[in-house]
Amino acid sequence: MQILADIEKLERKKDVKGLIKALKDGDSYTRWRAAIALKNIGDCSALPHLIELLSDNNDYVRLRAVEAIGALNGECAMNFLITALNDRNEHVRRAAIEELVKLGKKPIPELLNLLKRGNQQIRKAAAVVLDRIGWEPEDLEEEIYYHIAKEEWEVILRFGRKALNILTNFLKEKSDGLRLKVAEILGEIGEAEAIPYLKKLLNDQNKFIRLKAAESLVKLTGNATHLLQLLEEERDDQIKMKAIELIGESGDFSAIDKLKGFLRDRNSLIRRVTAYSLEKLGWFPKTEEEMLHYLVAKEEWDKVCRFGKAHEVLVQLLDDEDESIRCKVVEALGRLRDPRCVEMLIRKLSDESRFVRWRVAEALGIIRDKRALKHLIAALNDECEFVRWKAAEALGELGDPEAIEPLMKAMEDESEYVRWAAAEALWKIRVG
Repeated sequence: MQILADIEKLERKKDVKGLIKALKDGDSYTRWRAAIALKNIGDCSALPHLIELLSDNNDYVRLRAVEAIGALNGECAMNFLITALNDRNEHVRRAAIEELVKLGKKPIPELLNLLKRGNQQIRKAAAVVLDRIGWEPEDLEEEIYYHIAKEEWEVILRFGRKALNILTNFLKEKSDGLRLKVAEILGEIGEAEAIPYLKKLLNDQNKFIRLKAAESLVKLTGNATHLLQLLEEERDDQIKMKAIELIGESGDFSAIDKLKGFLRDRNSLIRRVTAYSLEKLGWFPKTEEEMLHYLVAKEEWDKVCRFGKAHEVLVQLLDDEDESIRCKVVEALGRLRDPRCVEMLIRKLSDESRFVRWRVAEALGIIRDKRALKHLIAALNDECEFVRWKAAEALGELGDPEAIEPLMKAMEDESEYVRWAAAEALWKIRVG
């Protein structure tokens, strides 16, 4: 309250020097109260000091500074108010808009310049001011820049080819959102002149812009060449999946041969999207190997197991990065009962995933190969009770007397599931 009283006292005395000094006070409340007081006094000598406040770290101080600058300096304040259109705070930007509107049509030349050269935020604010003062475009160029500033893309589309040269100017814009939208609009307009510009965007630092550029190029060229190029160079799996999906929708049959390679991608989601995109292009596997990779991609494990070479494809997926895929692969190998898979399954008893490990133990019990004996005995000490449980069950299936002593120890396991499995396994071994 004392600060307020002091500021009011200075205002009553019209002590401009005292109020200017208060503008530099360490307390933000004092600074913005002083700005209001100077606005009320109306002494233009305070203007340079108020202008300094436009870089103040307090949003409310900058807001009051904008109001004071507009009130004190009128037309001469125009450039400072335009600078404030780029303020980080929305309320400060709105205050600058209000002060510019008060100037009527005088700021129009500067505002039109901002539509062409300002950043996205300033362009939008300039368009708002132009709206408020009743401005109307005098030519097509002004109209296009105005609608771009307002992000009225449906209107831009109606201009078609006439907007092309102006739109391509914005492909150098720092705003990722604007470059992304321009890349999309260029594809919608459908003019071949946009192709060189879109090709440059294939190297954009933003992955979504690269994808949108490739998508627009499909619309302009009628083929998936640039999407395939993007796939070969792209490292981001999300973008690769979307690109594959778009290739499927493109109807470009010439893309099939290259697309088939992604049925073997390390990422299970990419494999799945590839399978469905190939279906959209009318492709069907011609060989057993192609069929197996296609079915694996679609995760149709029962169908995979019907093929004689299933184990050759499945073992390649034992180290898949997707835990759920490793689980399904192990289950499928168990159903195959193929002794050629035993050594590779034994290796997966040390998989980082407990879900994979207990499925491996279960699969080894189904296959009943003696090579797994000592490894299943070791698995009785696994940290996961489900792995110990399935290991005990598998040892019962193997029926080897060497497992009796380890299973006797497992009868003292803290897990009831393990104890029951060990008891049942011992019974199976003893009765033969």
